[in-house]
Amino acid sequence: MQDTVEILRTVRERRAWPRARKSIRILFVPDDSALDEPFGGTILDTSRGGVRLAVPLEGICEGALIRIRHPFAPETVPWTMLRVRNRRFKDDRWELGCEFVQVAMARRVG
Repeated sequence: MQDTVEILRTVRERRAWPRARKSIRILFVPDDSALDEPFGGTILDTSRGGVRLAVPLEGICEGALIRIRHPFAPETVPWTMLRVRNRRFKDDRWELGCEFVQVAMARRVG
């Protein structure tokens, strides 16, 4: 019986949008960073509402704002603003579940 419950939990998604697995290198800067020097990270998966990142820093808390951009993006490409919704330590790195700030604002207004 317990195996059936675990299978149902795995099958049932609570997410608003499906996720697509990725492995995309990015640069990121915590919004409260005193330095403008970006750090390296990786997008692990994406959805219409946000991304899951792998980053080497542990000091990024839930609710923090961060900016991301592709490492080879021209200076004219703007940074994308994200809000950290959750975090966990896995495989020697921090995984951050983030939502796009613009999408979150649109949901509150609409």
